[in-house]
Amino acid sequence: MHAASIQRVPGVLGRSDKAFSQLLPSPDGKVIAMVTESNALLLLSAKSKQLIATLQNATAQKWSNQCLAFSPDGALLYASSLGSRVQMWDMRRRCCVHTWEDRGGVRCSALAASPDGRLIAAGA
Repeated sequence: MHAASIQRVPGVLGRSDKAFSQLLPSPDGKVIAMVTESNALLLLSAKSKQLIATLQNATAQKWSNQCLAFSPDGALLYASSLGSRVQMWDMRRRCCVHTWEDRGGVRCSALAASPDGRLIAAGA
């Protein structure tokens, strides 16, 4: 993505997902986060395109995860799900460390972290 060239990823080995709604490279360019139709967040190696980890959301509906954002240092991954729930995933431990509801939004469709990593914006 950083080189502005297109590489097709036909699928992820070991997964039956046929569609992905978002691809997001980590700030250091080593990991690619993907949102799948089966409600999983996949972490792939940017170099080999192989699966590193699967972060499973508790919601069981299709396309529950809407958008992703990394913290500036890449230590955290923010994911919005159906409605206005936002989850904060620790990339080192591969677990959800915090969840909150965006009270002003109906459907969170955009996330961004501030450059210093202290704030996160959620938009609908």
